[in-house]
Amino acid sequence: MPQWDDRNTSNTYNPQTTHANGNGHANNMTAEDTETQIQAAFENARAELDRYMETAAGFIRERPVVCIAGAVAIGYLVGKLASRK
Repeated sequence: MPQWDDRNTSNTYNPQTTHANGNGHANNMTAEDTETQIQAAFENARAELDRYMETAAGFIRERPVVCIAGAVAIGYLVGKLASRK
C-alpha cells in the first residue's frame, strides 16, 4: 500500500516508503530468518529471567524474615481488598 511522505509538505507520493520495513529497501527475510530471530529473542528473555530469579533467590537467602513478613503483609492486603463488598 502506498504511503505518503510526512516530511514533504506538498504531500507527494514517495515510492521509497512503500516497502514493508519503511526504509526504502525490500524486506527479504525468510521464514527461517524470522524463526532464528524469535528463537534468539526467546533465549535472551530466558537468560534475563534466570538472572532475575537468581537475584531474588539471593535476596531471600540473605533476608528470609523480611521476605516472609512482606509475603504476610501482601497476603493481608490482598485478603482485605478481596473481602470488600
